[in-house]
Amino acid sequence: MPESYARQLGQAARETGTAIEINGDVVKHPDFSERFLREYMEFLSIVAEEGARFSVGSDVHEIGTLRKTRHAWEMAERLNLTKERIWRPECAPFAGGESL
Repeated sequence: MPESYARQLGQAARETGTAIEINGDVVKHPDFSERFLREYMEFLSIVAEEGARFSVGSDVHEIGTLRKTRHAWEMAERLNLTKERIWRPECAPFAGGESL
């Protein structure tokens, strides 16, 4: 993917307040190679350089895939993202728990 695309995405996300999802599934998925993971991290790094915010674990659809969240958090740590750069809903949960 061209670097210019990643930069445009990062700029647009920053300007519109849109979070970019970190997909933790690429870490252990058998269909993705180490090269793909390296290139994906390079892509996210460029997007991050442009000031975008990120979402972590937003692609988890069932209890068995919650491990993807851990992988996504590890990727966020590798990108040196601060707490302010991680998107969180600004409302109370729909059911159960307390808002963070």
